[in-house]
Amino acid sequence: MHKMPCCPAFCRLPRKPARSGARRIVKKNPVKYWQKNGDVCNNMRIFAHQTPSKQRNYEKKIPLTARLRPDRQLPAPSDQTFHLDLWQQPYAVSRYHGVERWSDAHIEALRPYLQALGKAGQSVVTAILFYEPWGEQSHDKFSPMIETTRKADGSWAFDYDNFDKYVELCNECGINKQINCYSMVTWDMKFRYHDEATGQDVDWALTAGSDDYNALWDAYLKDFRRHLEAKGWFDKTCIAMDERSEAQMLAAYEVIRTNGFKMALAGNYHASLNDKLYDFCVALAQGRRFTPAERKYRKDNNLVTTVYTCCTESEPNIYSNSLPAEAAFLPIHIAANGLDGYLHWSWINWDEHPLTDSRFRKFGVGDTYNYYPGNRSSVRFERLVEGIHQFEKIQILKAERANDAAWMEQLNLRLKEFESHSVAGKDCAAKVDRIEAFLNEE
Repeated sequence: MHKMPCCPAFCRLPRKPARSGARRIVKKNPVKYWQKNGDVCNNMRIFAHQTPSKQRNYEKKIPLTARLRPDRQLPAPSDQTFHLDLWQQPYAVSRYHGVERWSDAHIEALRPYLQALGKAGQSVVTAILFYEPWGEQSHDKFSPMIETTRKADGSWAFDYDNFDKYVELCNECGINKQINCYSMVTWDMKFRYHDEATGQDVDWALTAGSDDYNALWDAYLKDFRRHLEAKGWFDKTCIAMDERSEAQMLAAYEVIRTNGFKMALAGNYHASLNDKLYDFCVALAQGRRFTPAERKYRKDNNLVTTVYTCCTESEPNIYSNSLPAEAAFLPIHIAANGLDGYLHWSWINWDEHPLTDSRFRKFGVGDTYNYYPGNRSSVRFERLVEGIHQFEKIQILKAERANDAAWMEQLNLRLKEFESHSVAGKDCAAKVDRIEAFLNEE
C-alpha cells in the first residue's frame, strides 16, 4: 500500500521552503533556516534583526552563531563518493516554461535546475534513446534525444544533435560521471523510428533476442559507439533498463556485450546479473539480498550497487507527505549496508499544477517530483542531501579511524540502527539525530 494522506487537502501542500523576506520569530514559533547545499562558506555570518515591540522601543542586531570547522570540510560535489541518480525530465521544463523542446530557450531554462542538481552531487545524465521508454507514466511525454531514421535502402541513420546538447549542458552543470541511456528494453517493447520511404513514424514492436531486435540494436550500438568515442564519452556510458525481466536483460546483454558497452538496471535483484551489470540498482527492500561475496566482487571490480524507492515503498521514502527525516535516513541506510548510492525515478516530472498539488494519477503523493518550478528546492530534497553529507562523513571518518577499534565499534553500533529498510517514518528522526551527533563530535 502507498502511504496516502488523510485528506485531499494535504496533497496540495507541496512541502517546498517558502520564499520570503524578513520573518518574525516568536518564542513559540521558531523558524528553521535552510542554508542550501554547497552554499556555506567559512566566514559566513548570520544575524537576527530584533524589531520594535509595544514593550521595547528599540532595534538591534543579534548575532547568531554558526559553528564551522575549517579543518573538517566535505568533499566538493564532484568528489563525493555517493552515487546519486535522480532521473531528469527535460520536457517538463519546456512545457512549464512555454519554450520549444531543445531550443536555445529550453537549454537556458534547464540550466538552473541542472546546476542545483549538480550541486547536490548528481552522478548520472538521464538520456532517452527511443520514445517513451517507461510507457507514458509522466505528464510530459519523453521524446528521444537521438532521432532514428530507416533510410529508403533499409540502412539506419542517427541524429545525435539533441543528445549532445543535453550531455554537454549536464557536463557544464557538474553532472559528468555517467550517462545512462534508456532503453533497449522499453516497457511496451515498441521502438519508434522515422521511415524515410513513407515519411511516417513507425512504432516497431519487437521481442528481446529476436533476429530483428538484434539487427536493429547491433546497427544502433555500432554507430552510437562511434559517436561516443569521438566525443570522449564512451567509457562513462551505460545502456540502461528499468524494471525489466531477467530473461529480457540476458537477451539484451548479448548485443550490448558484443558492442562493448556497459549495462545498467534499476529493477529486481537477480544473481545471474551480478557479474554483468556495471550499475545494478535494486528496490529498497532488496538491497540486502546481495551476498557478502557479491558485494565484495562488485566493490573489487569498481561496479556501482545502489537502491531505489518508488511508489511501492510506503516508508521510508521521499513523498511530499513523508516525514522529512525519512529522506535523510535513506543515504545512511545505504552506508550501513555497504552500498554506493540512491536512485529515484523522477526528480522534476511535474504535474499540471506542481506548485499547488503534488498528486499524479495513482502514484504516491509527490512521488513524481521533489524539486519545483522556479528553481525551488523542497524540504525532502534538502534532507536527502543532508543524508548524503552524513554518508560522506562516514566514509571519511572510517578511513581516518580505521585503526581505532573502540571508535569503530561505536560507529558500527549506531549504523546497526540503519541496516533494516523496514523502519517507520516516525522513528527516522531520532536515529538520524543520534548518528549526526556522534559524527559531529569528530
